[in-house]
Amino acid sequence: MDEIKKYQPIINNLEVEAKEYIEIVSPLDLKVFALIGKINKDSINNLMDLAKRSQKNWKQYNLNQRIIKLNKLVELIERDQNEITQLIQMSIAKNYNDALNEVKRSIIYCKETFACAKRLNPKTYQCSNWENSHKLAFYKHEPKGVVLAISPFNYPLNLALSKIMPALVMGNSVVWKPATQSLLIAWKIIKLAQEANLDEGIFNVVFNSGSEIGDFLISHKKIDTILFTGSTFIGEKIKKLSKSKDFVLEMGGKDFAIVLNDTNFEKTAQEIINGAFGYNGQRCTAIKGVITYEYNADQLILALQKELNEVLSKNKNFITPLIDMKALKFAQKLINDALLKKATLICGNKVKNNYLEPTILDRVNLNMMIASNEQFAPILPIFRVENKKEIIDIVNDLKYGLQAAIFSSNYIEALNLGKLLNVARININCKPQRGPDILPFSGFKSSGFNNQGLNEALKSVTKLKGFIINLTN
Repeated sequence: MDEIKKYQPIINNLEVEAKEYIEIVSPLDLKVFALIGKINKDSINNLMDLAKRSQKNWKQYNLNQRIIKLNKLVELIERDQNEITQLIQMSIAKNYNDALNEVKRSIIYCKETFACAKRLNPKTYQCSNWENSHKLAFYKHEPKGVVLAISPFNYPLNLALSKIMPALVMGNSVVWKPATQSLLIAWKIIKLAQEANLDEGIFNVVFNSGSEIGDFLISHKKIDTILFTGSTFIGEKIKKLSKSKDFVLEMGGKDFAIVLNDTNFEKTAQEIINGAFGYNGQRCTAIKGVITYEYNADQLILALQKELNEVLSKNKNFITPLIDMKALKFAQKLINDALLKKATLICGNKVKNNYLEPTILDRVNLNMMIASNEQFAPILPIFRVENKKEIIDIVNDLKYGLQAAIFSSNYIEALNLGKLLNVARININCKPQRGPDILPFSGFKSSGFNNQGLNEALKSVTKLKGFIINLTN
């Protein structure tokens, strides 16, 4: 048996000998494949002091200087994209194509962030009002300070860099808390930051589990802003513990696909299957339920089954193991509850270790746990309704308000229905999605707080500072 490699935590560009280690278990075989050294609260305090001091120097660079330095890191990520892809596969069981696409998308996101930053800063206003025509206003975006970036397991690179790069390029320093499952990916990125000769102390990683040091981190007095993607439970905790800090929260979702009676069932099924089962449904924007009229349901189900079979026959790695056994047990609990309450199993519900075969449940109702819980698993429940009011009630009564997808050839009808749904984004004839990255991304209710997207991310880590000049003096 090969010896499991140990990785030491990195603080201030130096590897520090750890006393305790976190076991990193691969979902692919449920075996430990790496040991990551933990840092304690004293080390975190030192790291915070370093981030605070370093930020004062980092913000003195002009924007182009910061971009040149950060772009060296992006170039190294691009150089090592195959290795990072393999780390993503091993760490979170994402299939090769999805893992590679995540790396490529992250590289593009970083480069577009730099371009957006150039357009954002600064701005000049010539006042035109007759009482103020002698005044010239100049506004610039200044960094907020130390940014805590908390990223999830499911997009370990993309949802990290989409926080880290906007913060750094605008002159903040960053303390990054990755999900435990993706600590080895974070270790690789911080090593590349060393190779890129980034200024010491501006980019830091907390090597520890959220359950052990999460509350300590988010309430730390040296943190100025928190950028978070993860569960609604943790997001609500951040609201309570972060005190006066600014924060952007991307939390859970229960996104429904609403199929009206005049849609193309074949094309609709393609979007729904991809939206529901891509990366096993382990995404906040995954389709987590289908609502359709009773007279549509049988035809739609046949189209969904056909599309799912075709996808699985073409790509045997379309479905991969769930992130861990805890996730599988929760998924099984939801399925068993639905079946006990008279839902109909169309396909799936076969398990091997932490692998769950894609499962479609018909005749799901609001009394079932899966109606209101975010499954984060390859399970697609189908709700049959009689009228539009039932559709609106199902969507609007949820605690989540992220996105919905409406499928119809009648765009006016789809738009009118979308106006009545209390969600942050309506997708017409396409699955819910986080991108395109240039667009704002947000959630209503318990799905989010404040906005993301390229421009919004840059604004979230800055504060406006204005200069008003009286030209008559």
